[in-house]
This record gives sequence, C-alpha cells and structure tokens, in this order.
Amino acid sequence: MERAPAALWNVKGEQRGDNYAHIQTRQAIDILADHGYQVTQAAQVKSRKHSDALYAKHLLALSNPDLKSEEGTPLLILYNSGDGKSALRMYAGFYRYICSNGLVAGSGFEVKARHSRATASNFEDMIKKTAENFPWMLAQIRQMKATTITKQREIALAQKAVELRWEKFGYDHVDEYGEIKHGIYSTPMTVRGLINPTRAEDQPRNLWTSFNKIQEGLIRGGVKTLSVTKRNPGGTTRKARPMGNVKASLDVNRQLWDLVSDQVAA
Repeated sequence: MERAPAALWNVKGEQRGDNYAHIQTRQAIDILADHGYQVTQAAQVKSRKHSDALYAKHLLALSNPDLKSEEGTPLLILYNSGDGKSALRMYAGFYRYICSNGLVAGSGFEVKARHSRATASNFEDMIKKTAENFPWMLAQIRQMKATTITKQREIALAQKAVELRWEKFGYDHVDEYGEIKHGIYSTPMTVRGLINPTRAEDQPRNLWTSFNKIQEGLIRGGVKTLSVTKRNPGGTTRKARPMGNVKASLDVNRQLWDLVSDQVAA
C-alpha cells in the first residue's frame, strides 16, 4: 500500500474501452499466494497527477520459501499497470544474500500477456511458465561462477555495461556553441568503480562476481560520474545516485543479464 498502491487498486485507465479486461495485480497476488509466493519488494512509477497513481506502472517481487537454493532465493517479478500502455509481464529473478541485490533475467526469461478477457483467466499458466525458467536461470548462474575472466576482460565488460545507463564523456557531445551538453557522463573512473570489490565475497574473478559488482554500481549508484551543468561546464565529479525509475532499472537489469550471458558462450 505504501510503495505501490496501484497494485491494490482495482481500476483501469480512463481511456480504456469496454474490450479492455484489466488483469488486476491484487488478484494476481492472491493467485500467487496459493502457489506459495509472498510479496517481498514493491515499487511504482511516479505520477504527476494523483489520479494517474491509481493505475500507474508498478513492480512486485515475490519469493517462495520452498525454492531456496545455495545461490539464494529465486523470485517472480511481476510488472503491471492499469493504463493499458503496458502488458502484464512476469520475469524469473534472483535474490543474492550477500548484498540483497536483486536481478532480473534476460529476454529469454520473460512471459507476458495483453490485458484481455482471454488472458485474465490464464494467469496461472503464466506463473508456471515463469517458474519453469528458474532451473535454467540457476544453471546459467553456475556457468557464470565457473567462467573465470582476466582483469582486461572484466574491464571490457564494465565498459560495455556502463553504456546501459550513462553516455561516455567526450567532446563529441557538444551543442551549437561548442560546449559540452549538460548531463551525467561516465568516465574511466566510473568503469573502475563498477569492478572494484566492496566486500570479500566479490574478490574471485569470475563472471558471477563481476556481474554482481557491475549491477550494484549501475542500479544502486555510488560510482563516480561527471556532472556537466551550466554552472560547471567543465564537469564536476559526483557519486551516482541510485536508479529511481522502475522501468529503467528493470531494463538495465535485463540488458546486463543478456550482456554477461553472452560472455559465458564467449
């Protein structure tokens, strides 16, 4: 109720017609509870108007205590809205004990359904399909742990990953007056910050530890970036803030998973 009120509000967007059958998140929570899943995290997109907040996009993470593994607790990630602008999506996710750092698996681990009368009655099938991805996801995590990488390869991975959130600082980002455009940019310091271990558990150099270090820096911030403003056109070094946009953080999580998964095959 506090973090994602739209998840409990049974309304649909004002512009949706009679053919729009809203798959209610509250109903989904009850069905998931029957399968042993409980809500552990919640977030919602900020709305300019109070009325929009009633059917804004929101994200819930649900866990099943019976599905714990050595790697941690798998999650079902539910992404929904009542404005008709987004299909209901479910993802296979994961919860790491060491830093409580959640991830969402890549494009191969997504199940989605349009809001219609046909899909509203088939939600349990979505749950089963998403849960079926857990073994595949855990298998990929084990492959990541078994894949050692060199320092140079880790740096190259971080250089690609940093582009998922920030543009690289350079003099090609200039306006018509020849001045650097205002914004937040990544620098070599940002890349180094993503791969520097902050805990003993992140010392081993394998894809899994690299993934978690990079993910934490991208989503939670804390790494050094360059802020270019009118007051400081030359740029000021600042620590990045945590990502506050639900959809953007979800996209970065999934894109990073795909990026690291490709490294397993490489």
